[in-house]
Amino acid sequence: LTSVGRGWFLEDIKVTCESTGDEWFFPCHRWFGQSDAGDGKSGPFTQDLEAKSPDEIRTPLWMEGDIRKERGEFECVASGAAVPHPEKMKREGMRALVRRTHGHGGEDAYFTARGPDNTMGMGIADGVYLWRWQGIDAGEYSRLLMNHAAEALRSGKENRPTAMLTHAYEQVTAAGMKGSTTACVVVIDSEHGLLYGSNVGDSGFMLIRGEPGARFCAH
Repeated sequence: LTSVGRGWFLEDIKVTCESTGDEWFFPCHRWFGQSDAGDGKSGPFTQDLEAKSPDEIRTPLWMEGDIRKERGEFECVASGAAVPHPEKMKREGMRALVRRTHGHGGEDAYFTARGPDNTMGMGIADGVYLWRWQGIDAGEYSRLLMNHAAEALRSGKENRPTAMLTHAYEQVTAAGMKGSTTACVVVIDSEHGLLYGSNVGDSGFMLIRGEPGARFCAH
């Protein structure tokens, strides 16, 4: 579905005046340089962006979301699975726990969760194996990080990926847990049909669109 590119995909830029609090949005949704999504939508490195007010950006999007909500078009279903590397299973006897809402395998962990506002969240953490050289199981770090991120969404404390990860990191740090991991968290606002993502490290996600037999990677 993908090919390796050297570009950057820019969704938008927000500029806030520190003295007045006024905000300006510069929507883009285009590639700067070579696309790595296999969509052939590469773009120049220099592009002009037009400033928009918050109302110009949000109103059409929310109106479309309200229409789709009335039609009942949004349905979010999520699950996950974890499979340790065969060599780790053979050499160290690693096993996996696979459940619909959470699971782990080796140093890796995942979760799926719903918030009280009907948001759907999912996340993965790919723990760093080399901590084992210091006698530390990075899997414990990954599992605790994902547990706290999921709980932040379920409780209604946070419903955006970056805020969820920040909260989870603070909790793991406060617990004195040693280790490190990549992290990728996605939240879907099923009321308005919006997807939010936050990624740290070399994990990631793909947005697949299209009808059966004609799928393509949109992001």
